[in-house]
Amino acid sequence: MGIMISSAGFDGVVPGALTVGGQILAAAGTTSAPGIAFTTALTTGLVLNPTGGASRMGLIIDTNTALYLDGSNKALRVPANYLIGWSSASDNAVSSFDLVLARGAAAILDQRNGVNAQTFRLYGTYTDVSNYERLALSAAAGGPFAITSAAAGTGTVRNLKLDPGTADLQWGKALVALGGGAAPTLGTIGGSGPAAAAQNTWLRMLDSAGVACWVPVWK
Repeated sequence: MGIMISSAGFDGVVPGALTVGGQILAAAGTTSAPGIAFTTALTTGLVLNPTGGASRMGLIIDTNTALYLDGSNKALRVPANYLIGWSSASDNAVSSFDLVLARGAAAILDQRNGVNAQTFRLYGTYTDVSNYERLALSAAAGGPFAITSAAAGTGTVRNLKLDPGTADLQWGKALVALGGGAAPTLGTIGGSGPAAAAQNTWLRMLDSAGVACWVPVWK
């Protein structure tokens, strides 16, 4: 027995399961009236072509396009105020999420989750949780921020390399005057050195215990 739907529509309920041997064809719909919706949420569902073009589809939540599939540009988009996250439980996306990617601003990607310090890991090799080589960019409550080369099992801790190519590495903190007299000097190397006292400076750094140390430099 088939179901006949006339131009006047069909107003009724099909009891039990409904099996269809062919396609289910629905209207394209709009964001305010999705082509496929739910009886308890008529403004939530699927819309074809929410912004133009047959190769586009939108997931509509309360008339808002929450997920946009753009076949023309091979792109998946979410609104600027939406988060992409992973839940804290396996096989349960409804559970609260503990890892979040967010849009910070135009061309800025954030990994943040309230006051919880975050870590990003880039793997050179990964066999399992006990065998890997990786680089970690991490934050800790109260600091410091860290860039760490790590390994476990069959992995090897690798060197860190900063390579500016043909440019220079720029130190972000201002140098400190050398002090110790009216015209302090660092001396000479190979017969040349700073020509004025103002060129004699310290580069301030912290050791592994967080204690300040000073490297003499001239500029």
